[in-house]
Amino acid sequence: NLTDAAPVLAQYGIPAVVFVVTGRMGGMLDHDLDPATSTLLTWDQARELQAMGVEIGGHTKTHRRLSQLSIPEQETEIVECARQLRWELGAELPLFAYPFGSAFDYDKSSKELAKRAGFSCAYSNRYGGIRSGDDPWELRRIWIDASDSMESFKSKVDGTLDMLAVFESRAGLYARKLLNRFTRG
Repeated sequence: NLTDAAPVLAQYGIPAVVFVVTGRMGGMLDHDLDPATSTLLTWDQARELQAMGVEIGGHTKTHRRLSQLSIPEQETEIVECARQLRWELGAELPLFAYPFGSAFDYDKSSKELAKRAGFSCAYSNRYGGIRSGDDPWELRRIWIDASDSMESFKSKVDGTLDMLAVFESRAGLYARKLLNRFTRG
């Protein structure tokens, strides 16, 4: 994010957001295996991104699956994340993303706690563009990464693949793999 994507995005004036796990800054998530490729941003790196115009959003304190936690545990994950973001970055808290992010990974309590912590909306991991009238506490996302061909990228950006939202992420990932296979020549 810091060395590859952020400079290019800044050069072209493209807005971006990075969601951080505030209790693991500079460390790793429990499910990551390779420190060479899985080390998370430090607070200093988050500040560098912020200075480049990248928005820093919250992704809980330790990246636990919220729906499997008690309400007090969820509150700790979300409220502590918000507190650390304010303390370290001095920023307002517009954006939040649920860890793992499927419809089964957060619940009504998660949504309410994110709202009370001061976030203005929350992103799920469900595929699709945002439409007027969508619940601001269950916004969808469109994933773009290095496996996308230029044709796949264009189809995502122009909305051609929005229909995949009804199939959720597994079908979307499969369709992307097929599209990439046929368009890479």
